[in-house]
Amino acid sequence: MLRSLVGSEMCIRDRVSTQSTGFSNQAMPSFMTYLLTTYGWKRILYTTSVLGLALAFFIASRLRHRRNNTRPQQIRNNTAAVAPPPAAKPDNKSREVVCAGNEVLFEQIEGSVRFVPGAEGALGELCDKFVVYIVTMVENDESCEGIQQLLAQTLVPRGLDMRRVLFCSTLKGRESIARQILPSVHIDSDLTVLGALQPYLGAVWHVQPAANSTDSIQTDRNMSTAQSLRQLVAHFLTQTLSF
Repeated sequence: MLRSLVGSEMCIRDRVSTQSTGFSNQAMPSFMTYLLTTYGWKRILYTTSVLGLALAFFIASRLRHRRNNTRPQQIRNNTAAVAPPPAAKPDNKSREVVCAGNEVLFEQIEGSVRFVPGAEGALGELCDKFVVYIVTMVENDESCEGIQQLLAQTLVPRGLDMRRVLFCSTLKGRESIARQILPSVHIDSDLTVLGALQPYLGAVWHVQPAANSTDSIQTDRNMSTAQSLRQLVAHFLTQTLSF
């Protein structure tokens, strides 16, 4: 009797579960058919796409909001830990000067190289204010070494860069070096070199040691002529070096 009751109950459960499963399997296609029939597959696909984009936009907005909330704290921490860099100092040496060594700066006395009287101090004042190149025409390496030693002892402490001490063997070479540098002013004792450079430079200075002794400066367009470099530098220093 007990076995028959248990068997009957199990049969009833199997039948109910089979019916419910069949109902669910039939209900899903019926629901999808209803949606397709009522709205059409295009509208359903469009609605699904809009909902997906809206969800993606919402997630991105939340992530951006969270990131922005954490960034000010990081900035405050970095500001407290790192001091602002010091302001860069302005560079006063923005203009270049090329000065010929022959007869303007140097003279040969008993086989040794010396400064022309007053040239060392005048060139030192230019080194204080400008980037100075020295171009000297020499015949051999021994002359180069003597000039380099003299400049290293006297004008390097005033700011002269020995890498800007140049040598050549001809006047044309001196002119070519000045053309490549294109300085604000070229100082020379040779009128041929100055005449070739005059149309291309803002100013040229002619040092003429054989001229009559006078403190006056002769000016012809952008060429200024004096007996020594000391006179030219003193004159233009009073004019705030307006060249």
